[in-house]
Amino acid sequence: MNKFLCSVLLVLVGIWLATVGFTDAVQCTSDPIIINGVFDSDITSREVGAVYDFTCNGTLEDTGTVTCDDIGDWTTNLTCEECYLPNKYFYMQYSFYCVSSEDECVQKCDEMNCKAYYTVIRQNTWSSCYVFLPYIIFRGTGMSVQQCIDKCNEMDECLTIRYRPIRGDLCYLFKVTVTELVAMGNVLRSTSTGTIIGKRSICP
Repeated sequence: MNKFLCSVLLVLVGIWLATVGFTDAVQCTSDPIIINGVFDSDITSREVGAVYDFTCNGTLEDTGTVTCDDIGDWTTNLTCEECYLPNKYFYMQYSFYCVSSEDECVQKCDEMNCKAYYTVIRQNTWSSCYVFLPYIIFRGTGMSVQQCIDKCNEMDECLTIRYRPIRGDLCYLFKVTVTELVAMGNVLRSTSTGTIIGKRSICP
């Protein structure tokens, strides 16, 4: 074999080792750890690209994944944090309208892309229409706190509940975290009744 072909062969081998051999050697050096959660299956591989599902232990159901990335670190798409605030509540943010019928309130809700609203009959000729902002995804009455929790667990986008066992046992569900609600200007208030529970949040 002449020197030229030998040199080309050495270069090709070097490129292969650099792009394949060393890359394949990268792996996560230890098993992943999830605080306040459990893995849905055994950890059988630490190779780059290995993915495992986990379930959080909180009151509100939550699931996530952890992945071994290309530099040998485990990365996750969420943490199993849950904020539980007994005897707390915050006022709902809404737009108020005077309407002549519930259908008119529904129309206002559709215009704002809202998920929840309610009407209160004030007189025979008009009613109060409360249209909640789009991040409020459910409003229920006559519910227990467990029913409110169960309803949240049925909805993938639900991240926070606000429950008050007065004025109709009100249950509100949100698609944003407690942290985000506070950042939006929702002030937490003390009450003798009521509960706020939110996943993926540290209590403020």
